[in-house]
Amino acid sequence: MRLLDKVWPLLQKTPVWVWGALASAAGFVFLGRRAQVAEQHADEAERHATEARLERDTAQEAAQAQVHIERADELAEEQELVRTETLSRVAEAGELSDQEVAAWLLRDAKGRVGDEPCDIPPEGWVCTRRRGHPGPCAAIRKGKT
Repeated sequence: MRLLDKVWPLLQKTPVWVWGALASAAGFVFLGRRAQVAEQHADEAERHATEARLERDTAQEAAQAQVHIERADELAEEQELVRTETLSRVAEAGELSDQEVAAWLLRDAKGRVGDEPCDIPPEGWVCTRRRGHPGPCAAIRKGKT
């Protein structure tokens, strides 16, 4: 006798409400698993969204930092031009000696006077760079001293 022939009479005697309960339980298990998968997908989507926001914020901060760096460079160049022009006018007016002008132009970022001024500019000019510098002189006309 086959297994189905033995089980079939028992299955026929099982009340309908048992079959309904079994179907409901199977449905709940299936729906519960679907809910878990949906929750995992939602968590993963939120994680990706958070990562994307962080990357966007980092890119914006980097762009802002670059703008600030460029602006600081522009201001430093502008400040150096104003400083050089002012010292040139003062030197031409004879208010400072050539050595004093060169010393002011040679101040480093810490406010200390650097090496001795360059000694190779042409007659009538004072180099604003240090002695032994590479390239041509950055010279200004000598003032009346």
